[in-house]
Amino acid sequence: MSRKLALLLLLLIIGASSIPLYARLSDSIYLTVIDERGRPVYGYQVIVTAFLPNGTSIVYSGIYRDTIRLSISQLTSGWKLQNERTAKNGSILHSFPIEIEVIDLRTYATDIKYVEMPVDKTGPVTFTVPVSMKEKSPEMATGVQPTGESCVIYSDLVYKKDEWRRINIANLTTSQHSVGRVGAAIGVSSSSSWGVRVIWSFGAGWNVSGLFSWGSSSQYSASAIANYNSRAYISMPLRLVYEVRHEWNYCGLDRYKYQFYVNSVDFSGLSSTKGDDQYMADYSWINKGSFTGQGTGGTDPAYELWFLSSVVTTNSFSIPVPVSYISDLIAKNKIPPGLVPDLEIYNDKQSCRDTSIHYIIWADRGYTVYIDYMQQSYYGHPITAVRVRG
Repeated sequence: MSRKLALLLLLLIIGASSIPLYARLSDSIYLTVIDERGRPVYGYQVIVTAFLPNGTSIVYSGIYRDTIRLSISQLTSGWKLQNERTAKNGSILHSFPIEIEVIDLRTYATDIKYVEMPVDKTGPVTFTVPVSMKEKSPEMATGVQPTGESCVIYSDLVYKKDEWRRINIANLTTSQHSVGRVGAAIGVSSSSSWGVRVIWSFGAGWNVSGLFSWGSSSQYSASAIANYNSRAYISMPLRLVYEVRHEWNYCGLDRYKYQFYVNSVDFSGLSSTKGDDQYMADYSWINKGSFTGQGTGGTDPAYELWFLSSVVTTNSFSIPVPVSYISDLIAKNKIPPGLVPDLEIYNDKQSCRDTSIHYIIWADRGYTVYIDYMQQSYYGHPITAVRVRG
């Protein structure tokens, strides 16, 4: 065999072997988990959970020994198929959360962090996840001392509630001397996004964490009129998912983890239709200001209030969950009583670009009216509900 032929065969072999390597790299997510000092969390248990179209799925669970590799195609293929179906409703998922739960098997100290995975991202994708193990879990097991890997923790899905509901994202209540209009717009530019946070708990209060982010392929808007002593609504279909996981091991750990999130949205369903009744147990009305009316004609001066537009400083807002949804969880004993008042749909301004909710209020000439908005007590987030008194 000539030297040139041998060299050609060698190059062909190298090229052929590099194709699988390239394919593996382009399909890879790498998770590096570090502690407060920047050191890998060797010896800790790590549970990685992906939020997928049909619910959460544990994609890795084990003792951390090195950077964790996940497959992009396995995590995003379902979302890509769903985007093909939901595009006709104007909603396309841009990114979804991946949860990283880190547990010290000696003390059961736990930290949970989230990363946002873009649906259309190609690899390799690298995430460095810093965790803090300073606080022990309130559900720390007693009586049996952990002994390392023999105490590996298992996580089982024991309950799931997955339903489409028409949710009131805004409502306006007028008085005997006032009328008003409420409107909402989503998707006013190509960079529009609408984000909803994941909330989770071990039973001692909700934590607001991971983010779903949707884009809108079109602009959608709706408005509603509230005449004297009446109420107007803006609503939209959302897919609400509530899950309960049982975490346990053979060393005495036995705790439940609760999660609530929005899995899908239907922007095309934005309308002035009244949605499901909302739960209003732990809210308080906050006075926004007063206004002396100069008439209720459309050209008369009015009081205006904005949420989530480019001209306000509201950093986040909450949407109440339907009372029937929560009542079902209570009746089935699937939610701790302490979590009921603060079960909310949480948005934030950073992930809700080009989304606005607008209130306009007119009052009879010479009458002073007072404008209130509702606030969620636990986190202090405003609710997109406004009332007029006077």
